[in-house]
Amino acid sequence: MIKISLPLACAGMAALVASTHPAAAQADFLAGKSISLVVGFGVGGGYDLYARLAADHYGRHLPGAPKILVQNMPGGGGRRSVVYLAGNAPRDGTVIGMLPQAIALDALLGEIPANVNVASLEPIGRITDNIELQVTWHTSPTKTFADALTRETTTAATGAAGISSFVPRVTNLLLGTKFKVIDGYRGSAEMVLAVERGEAEGMVQTWPDLKSNNRRLLDQKQLNLVWQISINRHPELPNVPAIVEFAQTPIQKGALQTIAGTAEVGRSLAAPNGVSDERMRVLRNSFEKMVADKAFLEDASKRNLPISPASSDQVKRWIAETMATPKEAIEPLKTAMAESSK
Repeated sequence: MIKISLPLACAGMAALVASTHPAAAQADFLAGKSISLVVGFGVGGGYDLYARLAADHYGRHLPGAPKILVQNMPGGGGRRSVVYLAGNAPRDGTVIGMLPQAIALDALLGEIPANVNVASLEPIGRITDNIELQVTWHTSPTKTFADALTRETTTAATGAAGISSFVPRVTNLLLGTKFKVIDGYRGSAEMVLAVERGEAEGMVQTWPDLKSNNRRLLDQKQLNLVWQISINRHPELPNVPAIVEFAQTPIQKGALQTIAGTAEVGRSLAAPNGVSDERMRVLRNSFEKMVADKAFLEDASKRNLPISPASSDQVKRWIAETMATPKEAIEPLKTAMAESSK
C-alpha cells in the first residue's frame, strides 16, 4: 500500500477544491500582475485626473493588490482608445479603459468603425457624471446664449472629433450661434492656456475639471459660464442654463438631449468584451468597494474631484438608450459632424 503524508494529502485536496471552484481560482488572476488603465485623452485633463485617482486606490480593493498603470492614448476625441479596447486589448482583465462619455453618440454618428461594437464593452462602473460647460473669458462680449447668436466668438477645441469642437458646430447649425471653432489643441489644459493667452475667447470645459485644475479661474471670476451641456441644470449650477432649454422644435430638442445625455456616462471604467463573467464580477465588486471607501472619497475631495458613482448596469443602460435615439434626431448631428470634418 502506498502511504501519503498528511501535508501532501492536504495540498492535493486544496488543489482539488480550487479546481472545482472557478470563482476562487478567478480571484487570483491578478496575482503578481499589474493593470493598464487606458485613457483616450492627454495628461492633465478631466479624464486623466479621474483615471489617476482610480489608479491610486482601485488596486487596494482588487485581489493581489495589483498596481494600476495609467496609459494615455489620445486621439480622435477618445475614439482611438475605444478601438483598442474593443479590438486588440487583452481579454484577461489586465487591461481596462475609461470610456469617452460620448462613446454611444460617436457610434451613432459613424465616427467609430462599424466593426467596433461599443455596446459589447463591459462597464465596470461610473466614478462620476460629467457636466461640460461652454465658457468664455471674462473680457469677451459673449456672455450669454443671446450674445452667441449675434457675434462671432472664437472657441478653442481639440479637433472635429471632440465635444469641444462638435457641440459649438451643432449649436451653429441647429440654433444659429456664430462660433468660430479653432481646432488643434491636445486637451483641456492646452485650451485653458489658449484662452488665457487670448488665442480664443472661449472653450468647452468640464465642471469637475474647472473645480479641480482651474479653481482659480472660478474664484477670480475670470470665466463666463454661457451654458451647461446637460438635460437639466446641475444642482451646483442653478443659474447656468442647460443647452436643451434653447430648443425650439422637437428635432432640436431630440438632438440636444442626445448630446447632453452623454454626461450620464461621465467618467466610467470598462473592460474589453470577452473577459470572463467571474473576472468581471471581481472587477465590479472591487470597484464598488473603492467608490465607497473613505480614503478614496477623502482623496477625491482633496483633489476637488466630485464623486457620483453608478453601477455597471446603469452605465450599460445609458449607452443602450443613446444607441436607440430616433433617426430624425440624429440626422442634424450627422450633418454637423460632416461639416466639421471638411
